[in-house]
Amino acid sequence: MSAKAEVNVKETEAVSSLLSVLSEAQPTCIQIGSVFLVKYGGEGNQVIVVRSLTQLEMHALSRYAEIQTRPEEALGALATAISAMTDAGDDGDDGGDDGGDAMPRRAV
Repeated sequence: MSAKAEVNVKETEAVSSLLSVLSEAQPTCIQIGSVFLVKYGGEGNQVIVVRSLTQLEMHALSRYAEIQTRPEEALGALATAISAMTDAGDDGDDGGDDGGDAMPRRAV
């Protein structure tokens, strides 16, 4: 089995375990390594999104942790943060979190 296939199997197992644990949980966002799980919606209308994050996305979630406090808006807020970071020339490889930035907001 290739290294990539092994990583895929481990990620799939991790997501499966998370989904079992979160079956009764309220809306939430969880990042574990490069795996990002977003759950929102109500009874009978739940949305669960699981995706692998890029290095830049992981950096954005670290810098703008408040993205994870609004599950229904998390993916859009992540895209907005990425856009703002790339516009500012932040490639996510600064080696640290300055913690001083407010999360960018989308125009309405």
